[in-house]
Amino acid sequence: LDRRLEELFRTRQARGRPYRKIVLVGHSIGALIARRAYLYAKGYRSDHPHPESQQLQPRPDHEQRAWTAALDRIVLLAGMNRGWDMRKIDNRTWIKQIFLWTGTVLGRTTGTGKLPLGVERGAPFIGNLRIDWVRMVNREPDAVRSVVQLLGEHDDLVTPGDDLDAITAPNFVFIRVDDSGHTNIRDMTTDTPEGRRRSELFTEAITHPVDQLKTKYTTNDKLLNKDPSVKHVVFIKHGIRDMADWSTPLRWELENPSNQVHVVIEKFPYFSMMSFLLLWDRQSEVRRFVDEYATALARFPNADRFSSK
Repeated sequence: LDRRLEELFRTRQARGRPYRKIVLVGHSIGALIARRAYLYAKGYRSDHPHPESQQLQPRPDHEQRAWTAALDRIVLLAGMNRGWDMRKIDNRTWIKQIFLWTGTVLGRTTGTGKLPLGVERGAPFIGNLRIDWVRMVNREPDAVRSVVQLLGEHDDLVTPGDDLDAITAPNFVFIRVDDSGHTNIRDMTTDTPEGRRRSELFTEAITHPVDQLKTKYTTNDKLLNKDPSVKHVVFIKHGIRDMADWSTPLRWELENPSNQVHVVIEKFPYFSMMSFLLLWDRQSEVRRFVDEYATALARFPNADRFSSK
């Protein structure tokens, strides 16, 4: 997508009719692809580093594309910004739970279903995207002119709290869409009141000035709870066959406002030896940690040290 946009942009430039404004629109997983394409275009490619780069740096490792200069905004329709998490899916019947669990197990066992499994919370694609996004915004606050998230009030896959890294963009706007879920938010047929309302909101999202949108709709920036004073983040993780009773006293010893340390404790359930030996169980905790790390990057923009105990 990044390469195709660059080809189209340069073709129009060569003809003397350059594009003045580009708007990226993505629904659900497509919203992730739109954001990833822009990160690629800006040079942030942690999942595809430059051959000469020996280690990832909080800076672009590629030159940015020409088309980024014309990007006006990124509009997300129920953007799955933190990926999907089966434990967080709401409004599920037992039939849907069995269906989702069976599909996940079959996909992992047979090596199929790589697209949905690749956007599970904490998966490498999601983790790299979130980390690259926060690093880009921290380094270039004006890199994204505006990000608009339209989210249905009955969405069973995405919640407003999933926008934590997207909120780091200075011009983030959140628009709640009434009488809409994850799938029908894209149904904008004008023969129903709900469809007309969705069409109106979508038109506003892609055409109205950003300042006007920010005045009319919430930015949800309070969900992020940023703390720029923190310089050092410490993650405490317990081991197998351990309930981590020691972690809170250790936190009291480490966390001190004077030395600008913040401690993150995310206890997971009792981890047996059997769970440790099972790849899926181990990977689920690895992915949870990746999600925590990306969130910490967003919450503590001035932290330059990350440690684990």
